[in-house]
Amino acid sequence: KFNPAGTITRQEAAVMLSRAAVLCGLDTGMTEEEVTAALAQFGDGGSVASWARSSLAWCADNGLTQGWETLEPTTPILRAEVARMLAVLLKNAALLG
Repeated sequence: KFNPAGTITRQEAAVMLSRAAVLCGLDTGMTEEEVTAALAQFGDGGSVASWARSSLAWCADNGLTQGWETLEPTTPILRAEVARMLAVLLKNAALLG
């Protein structure tokens, strides 16, 4: 369903950005232990949906969630947050100076 006026959650954005990272040539693979350790940095890391765990963990491990005190995975993400995450992603992929 196409919903241009709709919102997406932080965990949905993380999935999209980790998929974009693959297209940028980055390796997003993580072991389950690495995923658990990355999410454990946040008090609410256990509340991430199973389908978003590895993506949100990769984002956290690669600086895309820098400045977040909590993940709040089901909270709607702000455009400014997505823009910052995308900028970090593109810098990590050496596609942005």
